[in-house]
Amino acid sequence: MRTIIVDDEPFIVNAFRTELETIPGIELAGWFTDPSEALAYADSHRVDFAVLDIVMPGMDGIELGRRLRERYPNMILTYVTGYGQYALDAFKLEAASYLIKPLTLEQLRKAVRRALILFAGSKKHVEIRTFGSFEVFVDGVTVHFHGNKVRELFALLVNKNGGLLTAKEAITLLWEDRPYDKKTQGSYRQLMKRLSAVLEAYGVREIILSSKMGKSIDKTRVECDYFRLLDGDERAIARFCGEYMTNYSWAEETLGTLVNRYGKY
Repeated sequence: MRTIIVDDEPFIVNAFRTELETIPGIELAGWFTDPSEALAYADSHRVDFAVLDIVMPGMDGIELGRRLRERYPNMILTYVTGYGQYALDAFKLEAASYLIKPLTLEQLRKAVRRALILFAGSKKHVEIRTFGSFEVFVDGVTVHFHGNKVRELFALLVNKNGGLLTAKEAITLLWEDRPYDKKTQGSYRQLMKRLSAVLEAYGVREIILSSKMGKSIDKTRVECDYFRLLDGDERAIARFCGEYMTNYSWAEETLGTLVNRYGKY
């Protein structure tokens, strides 16, 4: 569970960091004394669990939690603060725990164990098949994208293999006959919103990462034959029969690369 700590007191950050590093299941991804730096980190790195102070300069922990949740709706929040009057605000954000300083290490461990249990219960299995036609399943159920362009946009993200898909690149491939102007950019933004809504409905919106430069798929949250093939997985290599995303003409370029590399198998 990828975890960040945010508290404007460095000694608190260091104490929490030392403790969390010893807990199995916790991957300590970052620790910050500046809430804005934590938010900037979350723009390009997935966060599953955040331990937040509340009263901090520049941005309080409630606002930080709200903004983090905009990026990762299923993120688990735990607040550790010296003030009791913000508890209602925290629980409106569905915070898992609200701890009052000073606290014992056992109280912190108990809150982290609760977060780990919640995280384990919230994980869904996403399977993406690209050998042949493009198909997506969540917990064994076929995902219905409610529109061919929405589905194709997700396929483009998968085709990037975790790399960034820019708006201009997506528009060029989705609407070959349309100029890259404000109207088409607006169409792309609406299409991305529709894709986010579909993934949200299946409880997996967090598999799409956002940055100022573009969008990408979080490869750690999905199982995909294409990703396994590129990683050299022998079973994926054995299953590759020279077909890749047959729904889309733009996939032929990737297919050529795959055939050249793995066709002999």
